[in-house]
Amino acid sequence: MKVVLLGMNHRTAPVDVRELFAGGETQPLLRKLIDRPEIAEAALISTCNRVELVVTTDKPDAARHVLYEFFSRELAGGSGPSAAALEDMTYLYKERDAVEHVFRVASSIDSMVVGEPQILGQVKDAYREAAEAGVCGAVLSRLFQRAFATAKRVKNETGIAQRPVSVARVAVDLAKQIFETLDDKSALLIGAGEMVEASLVALHDHGLGARRIANRTPAHAESLARRFAGTAHGLDEIDSPTGKLQRFLENYRDRYLKDRENFPGGCIFVTFSVELDDQRPHLCKEVNKGFVGVKGMLNRLLDEGKAAGELRDEVDTSAITEMLFAGMLGASVIYGVGKSPESLDHSTNALIDYLEQLKNKDKPG
Repeated sequence: MKVVLLGMNHRTAPVDVRELFAGGETQPLLRKLIDRPEIAEAALISTCNRVELVVTTDKPDAARHVLYEFFSRELAGGSGPSAAALEDMTYLYKERDAVEHVFRVASSIDSMVVGEPQILGQVKDAYREAAEAGVCGAVLSRLFQRAFATAKRVKNETGIAQRPVSVARVAVDLAKQIFETLDDKSALLIGAGEMVEASLVALHDHGLGARRIANRTPAHAESLARRFAGTAHGLDEIDSPTGKLQRFLENYRDRYLKDRENFPGGCIFVTFSVELDDQRPHLCKEVNKGFVGVKGMLNRLLDEGKAAGELRDEVDTSAITEMLFAGMLGASVIYGVGKSPESLDHSTNALIDYLEQLKNKDKPG
């Protein structure tokens, strides 16, 4: 019997694609997979950052086609990329390479954050699901047991776990570096899984002021909110596109232009573009991509707001995008000259008031 592994992770596929293959009852899927004559044993490792099928087979070439088809039709419920398209966002390992990969995954060497402790428990859960489904025979059982032993040795004999970390912990540490203190800040966490829970623990340890948990199932959000002294919300309560746009304008004013310590020159895009145009044309071109990205985001939020009925039907989103963007640059130039917080507030508030005037007052709620 040969071991074959087909998977995708944070390096090979974006999160919106990986999400298509997450969820669903594992055991029925695995039983369906081993109904195929090419597959003898099977296990499914599914986490936030990876989805991997590990199987044994005596027909590796035929099993390859079965796995791609199963990935596309079954794991994604028919809504994922085609089997052919999957080849560009997946990896396929056989025999020794497949075994080595499982060892690396269990030991957290292949994780987004090397050394994070959650992955070993997730691999153990994958093994347990396969064993309970009756689809994990002698070969995969031996593989996983060896993987667990290897992970233990890596933890005990190397420095990889001297300071246990996780994606959630790294994200919160970064937030602490940016804001210095989280005591007067609030955070919105969307979901109710292990990663959100780990984030809540890390935020609590850093003294976050307020926590909002949003989930499509209110009971799940309420459960976490009770545990971490937060507030529960449904996904429909998350800010609308125009609300996001208003918050962006406010942050542009408060988190960027008024931050004289980190951005003393005003609008850094304008400054760089003027100074680099003749001296570093290539670098100037890269800086100007920032303009394009910001304008694209403004236009997208306006389009989403209009499609949701938040803006009046006659609103020309392209023209409004240009006007808002020009207003933002104008506000930065005025503030750069006089450093007057009052004039900056007046300029930004004028843009926010203008956005308010474009809203559809007849929209319910």
